[in-house]
Amino acid sequence: MKPDSKTPIAHAEKTIDEILAVQEPSGYLATQFHGETRYGGRMTSVKDRLTPETLDWGHEDYALGHMLQSAIAYYRATGETRYLDAAARFADFIARDFGPDKKPFLAGHPVVEMGLIELYRTTGQKRYLDLASYILNGDPRIDRP
Repeated sequence: MKPDSKTPIAHAEKTIDEILAVQEPSGYLATQFHGETRYGGRMTSVKDRLTPETLDWGHEDYALGHMLQSAIAYYRATGETRYLDAAARFADFIARDFGPDKKPFLAGHPVVEMGLIELYRTTGQKRYLDLASYILNGDPRIDRP
């Protein structure tokens, strides 16, 4: 049953549809690094995604953390999994390419770690806890003043 278009659930569903429409097949989801874009006074492109330099100001980790938290809350409230599944795909994208013996990951906001820990609590998938631990401990390859 589709909710009435005036309900909070209907509004959430419409917003989720818009978010999921821009998620890439890889799981990546952050609209400021698509094509050549001006973001925060800088020109950015796909090559700028998730580098230690752009993670310091690009907020991809921040957006992922909030996406995880909102997807988990929506799942707990409704039982619907498509938003949670999309958020997990973005977390899997990070876990696949970043970490020890992979590319370094710099988190500028603790919300991504909190989201990953909550995703672990929700799914039981230890890779999310491991990724949160790696991010919390920092990567010694990234020299940050």
